[in-house]
Amino acid sequence: AFCGVGSPRRAVLTAGPSFGLSVAAMHYYGISAYLLPGRIVWDSGLLVLSVLVGTGLSILAYQRIMYPLTRYCWLGGAVFMALAIGTTHFIGMAAITIERSPLTLAPEMLISDTTLALIISFVASTILLVGFAAFRIDTVAANQARKQTLHATTHDALTGLPNRTKLMEIVNLAAAGLEQDQTDNVALLFFNLNRFKAVNDLHGHATGDIALRTVASRVRDAVQDQEMIARTGGDEFVALKCHVQDRRAIIEFAERLQQAIRQPIHAEGTTFCLSASIGIASSLDDGRDMEKLMQNSN
Repeated sequence: AFCGVGSPRRAVLTAGPSFGLSVAAMHYYGISAYLLPGRIVWDSGLLVLSVLVGTGLSILAYQRIMYPLTRYCWLGGAVFMALAIGTTHFIGMAAITIERSPLTLAPEMLISDTTLALIISFVASTILLVGFAAFRIDTVAANQARKQTLHATTHDALTGLPNRTKLMEIVNLAAAGLEQDQTDNVALLFFNLNRFKAVNDLHGHATGDIALRTVASRVRDAVQDQEMIARTGGDEFVALKCHVQDRRAIIEFAERLQQAIRQPIHAEGTTFCLSASIGIASSLDDGRDMEKLMQNSN
C-alpha cells in the first residue's frame, strides 16, 4: 500500500486506492472460497458500492496521514482505515445471497462463527499494525534524513561547529533583537589560530585536521549561555555573545576562548600549542549595524 511514497499527493492518490482495492480483493477472494450447499448470488450494486466506499475511506485515511493538521491526525487516519476495512466487509456481505440447492446436503460446519470472527479480527489487526509500522518507519527515516541534510548545510563537516550559513542566520536574529530592544547589546569576536599553518606544513594535513577538531571541541565546551562559535573557513572562527552587559563580560569571553585554545594538543605522536589572534567589535563601542560589526571584528 506504500507504492505512492515519493510525494504526499502521489501517496494519497496511489497508496490510498491500492489499500482499498487490496482490502476488497482479500474480502471477495475469501468469499469465493466458501463451501456452500448451493450458489452465491451477487448484488452488483452493493458490490460496487462496497469497493467505492472502502477505496474512498482509504484515500481519506492516507490524506489525514500525509497532510496532518495536528500531531494527532494519524489517529484520524487510523479511524478511516478501520472504517474502510469494516465498510468493505459489511457492505460486501450484504451484497451476497446464498441460494441453497435442494439436491445438496449441507456440509458440516468446518469452523465456528466465533473462530471465524476471531481470525478475521486478527488478520485485520495485523494488516493495520503492519501498515502503521511501515508508515512509522518511513516517517522516522524521512525526518532523520531531513535533520541530517539540514545539519550538513548549517554545520562544518570537519569540526561540527556551525558554519557561515548558520552564523549569518543567528547574526540576523541578533540584528532583529537589537532593533527591537535599544538597550540590548552584542559582541562579535573574530579569531584565527597562530602557528596553525606551520603545524599543518610541518606535520601534515591529518595533524592539522586533528588540531582544528580539538580546538573546536574546546571552544565549544568553553561557551556559556547566549554565546556561540562558528567556523567560517580554514583556521578562522567567529564567536557571538548576545545580551552583553558591559565590556568586562566581552574581555572575559575572549580570555576564556584564548585559555581553551592555548592548551597543549596531542596529535599523531607530537605535541604542540596554538594561540589565537582575536578581533573584537561590539554594539557598545562600534555601532549597532551587524554588518559593520562583522567587518570591524575581522
